[in-house]
Amino acid sequence: MSVTNVPVQTFAGADKLTHAAMYGVAAFAWRSSVRSPGETASWLVVLAIALLGAVDEWHQVIVPGRSMDVRDWLADVCGALLGVGVWRWLRARKRATL
Repeated sequence: MSVTNVPVQTFAGADKLTHAAMYGVAAFAWRSSVRSPGETASWLVVLAIALLGAVDEWHQVIVPGRSMDVRDWLADVCGALLGVGVWRWLRARKRATL
């Protein structure tokens, strides 16, 4: 039995939401692992995730059945901003309760 790429019917924009969620989780995890508490570290994580998303989109040009989409990259960046933002919010809440 072979597996084929059959698109699953979902709502419009579901793929963008998936991109944002995956890159958001990656940014949150990466920011959590960086020991520097400063704002610069947060922006560097967002930049690194944005570059990772750009490389991921760019490499899809050579993958059969895939295509590069700048909107996917924008969703990646939005996810990175959200992931780092959630990390900063949780950190601020934790500090407020100490």
